[in-house]
Amino acid sequence: MVRSSLRHVQPLTRSVLLVAVALHAAACGPGANPVSAAVDLGIDPAAIVDIGTAGVAPTIEPDGRVAIVSIREQDGEWVATPITASPGRAGADSLHLVSYSGATGEDWNSFVFGTAAPGTVRVELAGFAGQRGGRVVDGAWIIALHEQDVGPQDLEWRFVADDGSVRTGVGIFPPDAFRSQAFAGAR
Repeated sequence: MVRSSLRHVQPLTRSVLLVAVALHAAACGPGANPVSAAVDLGIDPAAIVDIGTAGVAPTIEPDGRVAIVSIREQDGEWVATPITASPGRAGADSLHLVSYSGATGEDWNSFVFGTAAPGTVRVELAGFAGQRGGRVVDGAWIIALHEQDVGPQDLEWRFVADDGSVRTGVGIFPPDAFRSQAFAGAR
């Protein structure tokens, strides 16, 4: 069974996310093959980044906002919970950040995410050991970090295009990218 708390996500995106959650649940069932399940549903399995006991996925909502969703098993069912959303830049580069502090009890405490211009295949961060993600899927991407209290000044990034060209910089952008809305109960 799949349960969702995606009240804050637009209806079209909610439907796509529920399919992704169903895919993830089916993929984790006995004998399931996640790649073939994704192909059968027309979903690229690369959108979900495995962070151990959960998955996270970036989404671009119909209103252009970029969001991340946590997908985890809870009480025998898969639950999709929005973590945060920021003003989007569909079709253009953007870099957003949500970072937790204190005793989170989690292995993954920061998420860097955003959108990418057409032709971008990967986003990379320097200086973070064991990071996961970075592949651009349908114009959105996410990177999960172990570190807590990450600030914009800590982010040295590279957007890598399919032709090998690289765009580099430090910090988050656009300027309002740090004002991400973290949803209550997301963790």
